[in-house]
Amino acid sequence: MFCPKCGKMEADGTAFCSACGAAMTATAQNPNAEAPKAGGFRPSAKDRGLSKKEFLAQEAGPAAKKNALLSLAAFALAALFLIITLIATCNMAFYDIPIFNLALTASGADVDEMDDAMDELADELDDLRDYVDDFEDELDLDSDELELVNDLFDEMENMVRNPSLSNVLSAVEETRNIANKSLPEELEDRLVGSDMDEFDAVADTLSIIQTVLIIFTFLVIALAALAAFMKNMGFAIAAIIVNALPCLLLSGVIWFLLITASLVVLCVFLSKFNAEYKALQPIKA
Repeated sequence: MFCPKCGKMEADGTAFCSACGAAMTATAQNPNAEAPKAGGFRPSAKDRGLSKKEFLAQEAGPAAKKNALLSLAAFALAALFLIITLIATCNMAFYDIPIFNLALTASGADVDEMDDAMDELADELDDLRDYVDDFEDELDLDSDELELVNDLFDEMENMVRNPSLSNVLSAVEETRNIANKSLPEELEDRLVGSDMDEFDAVADTLSIIQTVLIIFTFLVIALAALAAFMKNMGFAIAAIIVNALPCLLLSGVIWFLLITASLVVLCVFLSKFNAEYKALQPIKA
């Protein structure tokens, strides 16, 4: 027996069509009724109440299945770009981060001189390390204090080599640890009261930047995942909007364009899949 509304074949005695929900009464009264002819059309999967998951499992043609698969690939690419962008931003020089660069420029600072400042800090660190080595006995540092001072030197040297968000925050944290210890006054003045203290002023700002970057990265990944797995283009558009400003301000134009392009590709494949989902379905012989 066939559904009088959509033409789906059902077992004899079925009360309602499993595809569109229409009553099978008319067909049941006339079991010899002619089945809908092949080449015609029946309502779309959406109009017949099928979910996108059911449509993909039961009725989707090769094109719809291909677009569904490609949407997952586009999501994977977008997620990869987002993770790489997060890592790259956390490891770029803090004064190269667009929003920080703009702030330095607005304050009248010469961004190009930051590299020279790092070189000067490296020379000062060498002098401080020589000072501790030469006067270790006079300073009377115990093993824990000496280890703390050496840890500070190591973190500061890492920061000088690569003044990234992560390295600056680690160096500032070690500086704060030194400030909380009862070291000899002369040594503490040279460690905490040197130029290193300038970085403590930007530590909170850099920490906020890093936190915002992490939050927005995983928020955009979550939105893109919802779009890809639920086949909902609204989530993909939301991911593009949410990503735009933080990415431009924190990571730069290139990363913004790469991520946006991958999310737009996701939207394209979702649009094609949804067009199939909403289209009239041909009746096959």
